[in-house]
Amino acid sequence: MGSKGWLIVGILAATLSSVACDSTGLAEALSPDWKFYGGVSSPNGQSWCFYDANAVVREPADLVRLAAKCLPQADMDRINIEQDFAGKIAREAARKRRGRYTPPYALAETMEKGQAADIVRLEEIADVANIEPRVKLSYELDCGKNLGRELSVYVQVNGTVRSVDKPGEWKAISPEANSVRLFKILCRPR
Repeated sequence: MGSKGWLIVGILAATLSSVACDSTGLAEALSPDWKFYGGVSSPNGQSWCFYDANAVVREPADLVRLAAKCLPQADMDRINIEQDFAGKIAREAARKRRGRYTPPYALAETMEKGQAADIVRLEEIADVANIEPRVKLSYELDCGKNLGRELSVYVQVNGTVRSVDKPGEWKAISPEANSVRLFKILCRPR
């Protein structure tokens, strides 16, 4: 390998080393950070929905792309946050509460103190537990025009999977839809 190749390797190693030594760490930078934004009730039961804060992409012209998933409440309720995953969920939730963490959901809805604690617990379960999503989707928001569209959708209902990998039509953000919360959270002036 020539000196140019070693220089590139050295730059990559230094960059990765500085990221790994940062307080957030390389593993955290690469892993999803699921943030609660609402729920869905269906004949299959209640599901709680999260977007990946680490995968939000802000495009020119006020476009925002994101990945989201909805997890069945029944599966989330089966998690013992004190014992499962060596207590990591309970520890992380307590750390966030001590640090006065406020879920992004508070940007979209008024919350009581108890709700914030519940949302922190749900976010930690979504981050740590390997629960099969009932819904996975990628979504795009046009913040300037108050529009949204699904880029891809995966839905599992009673063992049957339906998926669409074609972008949908742009639609106005409905005040009754979960997308209005995503809009309020992600389309704020920076």
